[in-house]
Amino acid sequence: MLEKFECNGCGACCSQLHLFGSSYAYLDNGHGVCRYYDDTTHLCQVYAIRPLICRVEEWYHIYFKHVPYNDYLQYTRLGCDVLRAKLAAGNKIK
Repeated sequence: MLEKFECNGCGACCSQLHLFGSSYAYLDNGHGVCRYYDDTTHLCQVYAIRPLICRVEEWYHIYFKHVPYNDYLQYTRLGCDVLRAKLAAGNKIK
């Protein structure tokens, strides 16, 4: 069985959509934040039925299967670390 990606719910990806380019534009609420992100709870309001682009494992199987899965997870976690650092530096979310 493949290792699962564990989201820590920090909101760093949901609140910095501009860093992902146009692929995430349809989710932008007009302020660079996902329209499904709850700024009060810091959680996704539609997590159980979130868009495919937000589902790490499913996204891998459709678009990145040519990359070893463990490498994909490592890159994804590294991306999370970068996003959290950018968020902390900008102090966008408390």
